[in-house]
Order: sequence, then structure tokens, then C-alpha cells
Amino acid sequence: MTDSEIILKRIETVNVNDKEALDRLDVDIYEYIFRENGYQSRVAISLGIPSGLPQYTRSRDTLKAIRPEGWTFRIFQDMNLKWQACLYKTGSAFFGGMTIWFPTEELAELHTVIQAIAHERQ
Repeated sequence: MTDSEIILKRIETVNVNDKEALDRLDVDIYEYIFRENGYQSRVAISLGIPSGLPQYTRSRDTLKAIRPEGWTFRIFQDMNLKWQACLYKTGSAFFGGMTIWFPTEELAELHTVIQAIAHERQ
């Protein structure tokens, strides 16, 4: 599995009621986004979550800050209050998202943002 596939699978399966799991995922997403040489999970996570870490799994404002430039974002809600998102870039054949319904709009958006970042790194 690629680094982005690992992160995407974790976003798809995280329990939104498990704060510790969300915190661990936020740390790993931070490292994936900002580590130049790819994703590497921190062993230090067992020692605690650094304070002030962006909450990608719970904040749409934080997600807006990491959206790749030039991408258009859309989010949709169904009758069961589930969320789905997509990102696309004009002039690109890549279209991310629209495959999974998520329990929160933040997770739906995060899933597509990670797809766009992975696409741009190819």
C-alpha cells in the first residue's frame, strides 16, 4: 500500500467517537502532508499528542488550509445525514472522492484532500 492509501483507509475506518484515534490520525496526517520524504508513523505517538496540532479530522477551517491550490471542492449530504465530497482540477482527468459516504463532513473532505495531495505528488 502507498502512504496515501494507508491514510485513506484509516480515514474510512476511524471511529468518530474515539478522540484518541482521531488524535493519532491527525498526527499521522500532519506528518504525511509535511514530511518531504513521505509518510512515516511516529513511534512517539504512544507518549502523547503534541498540543496545538491541527485537527484535520474535526475542523473544516484546518482542511481549507491544506487544500491544494487550483482544485475545486464540493460536498454533499444524503437523507441519512452522511457526507460525500469531491475535488477536481480544471484541465486534469483526475477526479477525487464521491465513492464513500462518511459520518462527518470533515472526514469526507479530508479523504478527498488526501487524494488530491497524493495525485499532485505523482
